[in-house]
Amino acid sequence: REIKNSPPPPPQAPLWEVSSQWRSSEGLDSHLGVLQQDLDDMVLLDPPPPQDPNASQFDATARKEALADALGVRKTPHKVGEQMGPRARNLPSRSANRPRAQKPSANNMSLLSPLSKPTNETLMDVDTTVETTTRPPLLSIGPFASLHPKIAMVCIYEEKDITKQACNIFLVSNQEGSGTLTLCLVRPREDASNNPNEVVLFSLESAQKGTSPVLNGENIAQFEVVPKTTIPCVAAAPLEASPVPCCFVATEKKKLFVHSHKAATDMLLLYNDSNQGQRKMTLCRNNMPIVDCALHENSGFRFGIVEDICNAVGNRIDLIVASSSGSSEPVCLRTRITLKVDTNAICEKVVQAVEATLSSPKLRESSTSKGVEVGLKIRADCVRMYQALLQPSDGSSAVDGDAASKAVGSVLCALLVFELLGKDVNSKSDQAMESSTPEMSAWEMLLNSEYHKNYSSAECPQLVAPGASATPDTLDTLWRWNDLGDLHSLTVECLKEGSISFAMSVFDSMHAVYEDFKLYGSARDEGMRFVGSILCQVCTVCPASVGVPRDLFLEHYRRDLGDELFERTVGVANGQQESVVTPKAKHLSSHSDPPCIMSWVDARVSCKNVQCGYEQVPQESSLNAACTRTQSVVRIFSMLYGACDNSSAGKCERDRRVAIALIEEGFTDRALLRDALPTGVVVPLLEVLFRCRDEKELLDLALDDPEMWSLIGRDDVYKNSQGAGSGFSELSLYKDDSLSALDVSDQSTQQLSKLEDKDKDGVCPLEVTSSMLFPEDNRIREVGRLLRSSRPMYLNVPRAIEVTDHDYERMKQEKLLLLSRRSLALPLGRGMFTIGNLQPVPAEPLPLPEISLVGRVPPTNAMLALDTSEMPTTDMKVWPDFHNGVAAGLRLPLHMDANDSISKITRTWIVYNRPDEAASQSQNNGNNAANANQANPIHAYGGLLMALGLRGHLTALEMTDIFDYLTQGTVTTTVGVLLGMAVNMRGSCDVSVSKMLCLHIPSLIPQHFSAIDVASPVQAAAIAGAGLLYQGSSHRMMTEFLLNEIGKRPTNDLNVVDREAYTLSCGIALGMVNLCRGEGTKNDGSRIGSAGLSDLRIEDRLYRYIVGGQDDAEIRRQREESDRLSLPSSSAANGNEKCSCIFEGNSINTHVTAPGATLALGLMYMMSGNTTIASAIALPDTHFLLEYVRPDFLMLRVIARALILWDDVKPSKEWIHSQLPKAAADGYEKMRKMAKNMSQPSVAPSLGDEDQSFDRQAVRLIHVHVIAGACFAIGLRFAGTGNREAAAAIFERVMELRDLRDGSDPISCALRPPVPVLEMCLGCVAISLAMVMAGSGDLEVLRLLKVLRWRCDEEVNYGSHLAFGTAIGLLFLGGGTCTLGREPEDIAALVMAFYPRFPASSTDNQYHLQALRNLYAIAVKEQSFRAIDVDTGESVFVPLEVHFEDPSTPPLKMTAPCLLFNTDAKPKELRVASERYYPLTLSMNDGIPRITIFVKRRSAHLSYLQDPHSQRSLLVQTGTFQGNKALDLISSFADDQEVLAFAKHLCDLGQPVGSGASGPFSIAGFCSRVLHESLLLDTDEALPLYLALRTTISSLQAGSFSVATQVWDFRIIKSYYEQRRQLQVSDSSPRLLNSEIVAYLLELLEKLLVGSGGLKRLVSANGASSQDGSVPIFFDTQVNPLAVSSTSMDLS
Repeated sequence: REIKNSPPPPPQAPLWEVSSQWRSSEGLDSHLGVLQQDLDDMVLLDPPPPQDPNASQFDATARKEALADALGVRKTPHKVGEQMGPRARNLPSRSANRPRAQKPSANNMSLLSPLSKPTNETLMDVDTTVETTTRPPLLSIGPFASLHPKIAMVCIYEEKDITKQACNIFLVSNQEGSGTLTLCLVRPREDASNNPNEVVLFSLESAQKGTSPVLNGENIAQFEVVPKTTIPCVAAAPLEASPVPCCFVATEKKKLFVHSHKAATDMLLLYNDSNQGQRKMTLCRNNMPIVDCALHENSGFRFGIVEDICNAVGNRIDLIVASSSGSSEPVCLRTRITLKVDTNAICEKVVQAVEATLSSPKLRESSTSKGVEVGLKIRADCVRMYQALLQPSDGSSAVDGDAASKAVGSVLCALLVFELLGKDVNSKSDQAMESSTPEMSAWEMLLNSEYHKNYSSAECPQLVAPGASATPDTLDTLWRWNDLGDLHSLTVECLKEGSISFAMSVFDSMHAVYEDFKLYGSARDEGMRFVGSILCQVCTVCPASVGVPRDLFLEHYRRDLGDELFERTVGVANGQQESVVTPKAKHLSSHSDPPCIMSWVDARVSCKNVQCGYEQVPQESSLNAACTRTQSVVRIFSMLYGACDNSSAGKCERDRRVAIALIEEGFTDRALLRDALPTGVVVPLLEVLFRCRDEKELLDLALDDPEMWSLIGRDDVYKNSQGAGSGFSELSLYKDDSLSALDVSDQSTQQLSKLEDKDKDGVCPLEVTSSMLFPEDNRIREVGRLLRSSRPMYLNVPRAIEVTDHDYERMKQEKLLLLSRRSLALPLGRGMFTIGNLQPVPAEPLPLPEISLVGRVPPTNAMLALDTSEMPTTDMKVWPDFHNGVAAGLRLPLHMDANDSISKITRTWIVYNRPDEAASQSQNNGNNAANANQANPIHAYGGLLMALGLRGHLTALEMTDIFDYLTQGTVTTTVGVLLGMAVNMRGSCDVSVSKMLCLHIPSLIPQHFSAIDVASPVQAAAIAGAGLLYQGSSHRMMTEFLLNEIGKRPTNDLNVVDREAYTLSCGIALGMVNLCRGEGTKNDGSRIGSAGLSDLRIEDRLYRYIVGGQDDAEIRRQREESDRLSLPSSSAANGNEKCSCIFEGNSINTHVTAPGATLALGLMYMMSGNTTIASAIALPDTHFLLEYVRPDFLMLRVIARALILWDDVKPSKEWIHSQLPKAAADGYEKMRKMAKNMSQPSVAPSLGDEDQSFDRQAVRLIHVHVIAGACFAIGLRFAGTGNREAAAAIFERVMELRDLRDGSDPISCALRPPVPVLEMCLGCVAISLAMVMAGSGDLEVLRLLKVLRWRCDEEVNYGSHLAFGTAIGLLFLGGGTCTLGREPEDIAALVMAFYPRFPASSTDNQYHLQALRNLYAIAVKEQSFRAIDVDTGESVFVPLEVHFEDPSTPPLKMTAPCLLFNTDAKPKELRVASERYYPLTLSMNDGIPRITIFVKRRSAHLSYLQDPHSQRSLLVQTGTFQGNKALDLISSFADDQEVLAFAKHLCDLGQPVGSGASGPFSIAGFCSRVLHESLLLDTDEALPLYLALRTTISSLQAGSFSVATQVWDFRIIKSYYEQRRQLQVSDSSPRLLNSEIVAYLLELLEKLLVGSGGLKRLVSANGASSQDGSVPIFFDTQVNPLAVSSTSMDLS
């Protein structure tokens, strides 16, 4: 659909940014900082010239300019002399004597002066000769004012002797590849006879400390450039061909199988070889040649020599090759070269291990760089051999992994044979030479081979090593080192040149890799076969004189590899034995015994000191860098069994460090951990993770590490530790997971149809999202029906026979008008009901529901629209539309909860929702009935602006937008902007907002603007906004102003409308400015009070405003005003400065001032307990004194006294009756008795002459007002607490007032006050009851409120409907997820919003501004708990306990989802109190931690929704899983798909008992029983471990090759559990594997080993065998495999 154009960007920076910059430059730190020249501007302005008294004295353009100046958004400068009188033009000396930029004095300030203006405008050009001081530009006072616009460059090298300019510059690695760089410059040679260029290598070395220069106080990194060598060449380029050795790679997190190493930067050198007379390419590591490279020619096209190399990226480079086919244009070929065996991870790991050993710092110190060179030559030989053996049969470029293993094996065997035996594979015997082809060289054989033909068809040419001529005919299944002779081994040639032997280092590194492969789970067999075969061959051919521990190594490999593979490998090696020439190595290995990593693990687990070839705690530097798995296991087990602290805290800390170490080693998932490590090694680690789930000390840490909690299996802990600033959206989860949960249900279509909010009021989504809060009934749906105003009303008017059609239509219109009153009053309550339940979409407008004034007439359901043509007022929907816009805007999330970019409210979105003014104006001009049913978007948008301020989003607007709203908007828009900005900046005393508010208060407008006609609602809103803006600040100027405004008399005819509402706003604003600042004592004993206000005599003047008398301050002000008006320049305006409507004389009109003054006094001394102030507003005790106080003022006095004596308010009916004056209470009781006696004929009705001594009507009014005020006080005192005593006391009073209203008995008729008064008091008491039970959704209260709202006749006005709708909305605040706060600012907002004087009609603002009714949103607090299953994402019921700081306070028990009510005790922590879920504790020291709690369910239990009474738990199930319905039973307990697949495919669930596939001894039967055990004990991750152990036994029965390696798993597990028993670990501690099942498996293994004759040669890790031929490492007499009492498994 078409989207509106986005609004233009603001023309200037936001005012807050401009003001903050100016304030920082001028040193003005408070909101009182104003410019003196702004005050001069106002003083110099003359009043307008005399005009016609009937004409308007104000120019709209001048007002807009004044408003623009105040907001700082003036776009055009003032003209010279514009709007200036002769006084301004004749006062140049005043400005000249004092500079205009001078800091103002504290005694001469104005709140109306703008803070800052554009720098290019003239503030007041009085005279061109006057010297003025202009402000500096804002840019010059910013943080970048003193910075130079350019970046400085630092010289790090200077070459004085410049010969020729370099044509290429690049960096390469050093010879070791450790990361130290070498600078290479390719430049022309002076003697370019053979090679025209040369490569000059410079070593970049770190400069000495303390010698680096200093620039701007910061050290700059420096290098010393040291010339190294020069190499003649044709061209050179960097190339990443070989990986960096593992010993130099610093990896933050290790991979699980193989390192993904960074590649070193080598150098490809193109040069002319003068000896051979040809051009060659050589790959070099720094200045060390590695291998020569050649280019294969494609068939059908032959290339010439390589002319240039360029464009190197990674391991690819362009070769510029001369064409030999007759073309003059050279050919550019994109080629690649790599020395990494990336086709086989096992081979690459072996090469990395050898290279890491040869490149280690320890070996490099003794052999200079020879070891590095040998390592690179080994890589080159492996790649050359692999290229020679790679011959796909189908002609494609497929990779053969077996060819890589043959190549690596041949190269390593050749290296070890040369070192141990002195056999040179490059020098072939004469017999071997005769068998070859003498007339064809090796290079020609390779070119004519099938391999070359297949390779030629490849798309990308590859640089290969020349001279490869090996054929696959010479290769067996195992490799032969003699095959390397055909390639002319570069490794052997390199070893010939040195005298140092590398045999022991290479052999030890390969053995380390062999042991490292034992720690691999599923991939260990292949790696052990490969490396073990090489080591077996080497040990076999090695003579006894050289290999001293040869027999021990051979026996070690034989036990691991098995007899078949061992004998085959040894046989091949014996066939290759030849005579020893001159062995260079004296020893085969540096170890006297073969190192065994499994023996070391077993020794650590059993806490024994066993010689296993490894140190007790090996250092990481002593281990091979390529053996990452060994390093990980050694580090973790050393950490696990290194500490001796067995206390609870010590174990917890050790377990935590082990979990962190697992993550650092790359084991971030339990399933990955099980697959990566052998079963025996992984069991102790999984036991640690299993213990961590329930360790309270670890859970209390709440570490911010998602990977650790995921590894432990407690994702719920991490998600709970993340607050609203971690990218987590509470609102999105609250909506999205409900939708996702509905998608998988059978009734998803029906539920999703409920979520379609056709009415756009947000009620339908609440029926789904709040359904779990009230699961017993449909109260949410009923409340939505009661508060929905967008649907036609049910109009049922009975018709008598004699009624004509015309009269019947009139009756229907009258009834429809009465129903429309209630419909117009519903938006306020609906806003409470739907607050915060919308996640806005930036591209869509805010949904705005309609206010329907249409009736639905049965039985045909015909629609009847309300006829508004004869209405006395045409603006009956102005304020209902405003409330409707507020209700729609309150659905938005709070500013702190809208951090998500999707739901963030922006300026563009706010302006995008602005309605079209032309369309709205045309709608207002239409008088048809159809328009009555449509909401006016202009008034609704004003409510939306106020709602944006209430939710904290209105500051997204710029001041230019605010200026447009204030100058072009309606009254409702102005009210919404003023209140919204004030609420949004509440308590900040912001200067710009203060000036904006003051410009809408006539008393603060300058004299020449005094005739501005500001609407009375705007004035009241501005005053209330000032109170919110200066809340709690005790601002003296604002306090004095508000105090004067309460007693101010009308000075003209413009400010007499709605004067009571204006004065009430002044009083409440005064109380909010000095909130809780009255002198008194807090609960902690500290004194409170406001400093600097004592001279204002606030209490005395407020008391005078309450009781009446003369206001001396007002009389003095009027006298000063008369003196000012007596001036000649003001004589023309005298006639317009007097009010012709009201004359009050010198006495205070308490009918106007008393309400505001009473509430101001109560708010100032709130919670102070000041009995002196409370006694000043005490209720009179005699009928005579009561005659001088209006009854509704008594209600306000009761409320104010309760605010002051906060702790004395009691939730009882006795306290309510104690507030009644004794005279009124006695009189009311006498009236009751008299009415009761009148109903009884036998009793005389008269009680004596004293019954005429008081005014009965006054007593009735006093009684209902005081009762309503006392209930309202209890509602404020216990707001949001859900206190049952308070609710019961108020509930009883509601029933009493309802009986007075609806009762027809003599007592009710005698005690009934006027119905409008009774309705107002009844609405006040209903709101009081709803405040106490806010958000609870109490069913009894809802039933009562439904009864109260049912009446709809002439006596029930708009205000009563408004009160009852508000009460229902409060009862279900936020759909049951919110409640009211109890802080002083919250109570003040509730007093302002629920002021107990309701409007008589929808247009009534006389006694209270209707817009202030929406300020309840300030006090709304979201305090609901909602539990989410972290595994399924569904909402669940979970019992919770709230513990308090006071230990004597019992914990509060509730079931989530629930609402946490306010309590007097401070909550400390929240706990999950259920055995079905894992323990969880959340701290509440900083308030409520979150509204969503993530929990994790144990596998043996169902959720409370599925099993409310724990009757379907797995603990109460009998027997094991059998029958066809067993899988359905398992699926109800387990959500893991792996567990369900285990049960479906491996267990005998559907097999009949006694069948061949089932039974206690079969694998299927075993799986069924361990599945039951795992689900019962919540050890699902133990299923793969049980299956692996049982499968190991089956594989041994089938004759597996690696017996000892698999048996090691059982030995380590047995040692682990034996050690736990020896340490006397409590049986109640969590355990992953059942020791009895483990004992059963050990017994099966022992029987297998004892009964198998071929397995008797197995020995233990220390080499000692038992006398009876069995393995003495598995079983002892202390483990009884038959004693199984917790399961039904048959282990016989």
